Amino acid sequence: MVRKTIGIVGGVGPQAGIDLQSKIIRFTEASKDQEHLSVVHVSFSCQIGDRSEYLLAPESQPNPGEAVYKVIELLFRSGAQVIGIPCNTCHAPPIFDPMRDRVARELGPEIKLLHMIEEVCKVARAGGFHKIGLLATQGSYNSNLYVDIFREQDIEILHPKTEAQCRRVHSSIYDPKFGIKANSGKPDNEFARNILLSEADILVSRGAQAIIMGCTEIPLVLRENELSVPVFDATAILAQALVSQAMD
Repeated sequence: MVRKTIGIVGGVGPQAGIDLQSKIIRFTEASKDQEHLSVVHVSFSCQIGDRSEYLLAPESQPNPGEAVYKVIELLFRSGAQVIGIPCNTCHAPPIFDPMRDRVARELGPEIKLLHMIEEVCKVARAGGFHKIGLLATQGSYNSNLYVDIFREQDIEILHPKTEAQCRRVHSSIYDPKFGIKANSGKPDNEFARNILLSEADILVSRGAQAIIMGCTEIPLVLRENELSVPVFDATAILAQALVSQAMD
C-alpha cells in the first residue's frame, strides 16, 4: 500500500494545528512508530491574517487565503499530497474558493485539498440529522458558511438567535483576556467553556439535534461528551478524512 503524506496548514490558530496532528495520530491504526503516517506541519501564524476579521471587513487586510496558499505550496514542495486546514472560517467561499482554484491551477491534480465543512456535512448526513446548532466565529456566522453547505443536504443549521449571542460565542474564542486564543494550551479556561456550554444548551432547547464545534479552538476547552446531544468536532472529522485519504 502506498501511503500519502499529509500536510497541515498550521498557525490558524497554532494550538488547533497541534490538535489536528494529535487527532491524526489518534485515528491512525499503528502499533509502532514506523506505521504512522508521514505529516508535514507548517505553522506561520504571523504571516496569515485573521480570517474572521477579513470576512467582517474585507478592506481591512489582504485576503488570508493568499498567505495560506503559500503554506500549501511549501507543504506540496515538501512532499505533502493531501492537505488539511484546521480553521473553519478559512473555508468561507471568499477565502477558500480562490485558494482552491489556485491550488488546482498551479499545483495540479497531485495534491488534494480537503474542505473541512464538507467533511462535517458528510458525517451529519450519514447520521440522519436534520437540525444542528453551530458554535462558531462571527466570520463564520456572517458568511453563512455552514448554512449554505448543509442546506444542500436538507440539514438546517441553527445560529444563536441574536447578534449579541453570536458575539458572546465569538468572545469565548477571541476575547483578549478570557478567549481561547489568548489562553492557548490552557485547557482549564472555565469562563470561555461556560459561555459555550450555555449557548449550546440554548441551541438544544430550540430543537438542535446535535451541536457542531465549528471553530477549531472550541475542542481545546469543550469535550464531545459534555452535552445532552451528539457533538461534532470538526477537527476530529477533518483528521479522520485526512487519514482516510492518505491510506486510500
